[in-house]
Amino acid sequence: MSREKTGYQKITPKAIYLLAAPHSWAPASIIPVLFASVLALGTGAFSVPMFYVLLIAAVLMHSAVNSLNDYYDFIHGTDTLENSPERDDAVLVYNSFEPRTVRLVGVCYLLTALALGAYVVCVTNYVPLVIGFIGTVTVLAYSAGPQPLSYMPLGEFASGVVMGILLPFAVFAALTGDMYWHMFYLCLPLMLGICLIMLTNNTCDIERDGTVGRKTLPMLLGRSKARIMHRVFMLSWIGAVIVLSITNFRDGWFILPLGLVAGWQSVKSLIAARLTPAHRGQHMRDIFTTNLLINGTYVLCAMVAGFLRSAHY
Repeated sequence: MSREKTGYQKITPKAIYLLAAPHSWAPASIIPVLFASVLALGTGAFSVPMFYVLLIAAVLMHSAVNSLNDYYDFIHGTDTLENSPERDDAVLVYNSFEPRTVRLVGVCYLLTALALGAYVVCVTNYVPLVIGFIGTVTVLAYSAGPQPLSYMPLGEFASGVVMGILLPFAVFAALTGDMYWHMFYLCLPLMLGICLIMLTNNTCDIERDGTVGRKTLPMLLGRSKARIMHRVFMLSWIGAVIVLSITNFRDGWFILPLGLVAGWQSVKSLIAARLTPAHRGQHMRDIFTTNLLINGTYVLCAMVAGFLRSAHY
């Protein structure tokens, strides 16, 4: 059937790129990979080519989540012209692309990530296989199925645990061949930062989610209580970064004040945020910026500590 008969536009490379939501890559997939890689570097077991394979696989898996979520939000009527002022965050709403084509883009991202994951498993160990399986199930369950995770009060924690804890755990295992169980508490700041991205988004979207029967955590709590939880998470996140940096990366903790000062304005803005739909775009930019500055500083503390430690020997 021709494009003229269907009325659909041909999807463009720019649209494929925007569906992947590249502005979200750094805090949710790149920083977790970098953190695990910094810790792996300190063991002396590190492969630069494997690092790039793991990084690309993580970004592709994240792109699959974003693309499929856009597709299902459009199909379910969650995203509309009235409630989606950010054009780059609602590609299907502002373009006449065939929805099945967008779904295919998400599936292609996922299959490419799985192909890279299969290579990693072949040359390393079974740990990335297990975590890759969990990640794949989470990707599919997040937006698809009769009861998607994004429609339940589990989305924030599912994304935080998978991207913030399991992903770095798998990366470390792939790079070193060892399972580093301390990763489960060292990655707490990464998990909290990613949870906060979802909590910020879902609190701003309470009204929109309510129209399609979405039962997110903020939806169940209401905006007032969700804002209190948001602030508790923010303070817990900052506290975790400070405590873990000082106790585990003490040779690099002097970097910490610089990052906290750099991120103070965005932290203050988020603590005071009303988290309403009208300010959603600004709040999301603030939480992405804060993640880059705070968790980026945490990674830098670990890197400097590892470098100074190796220089002593």
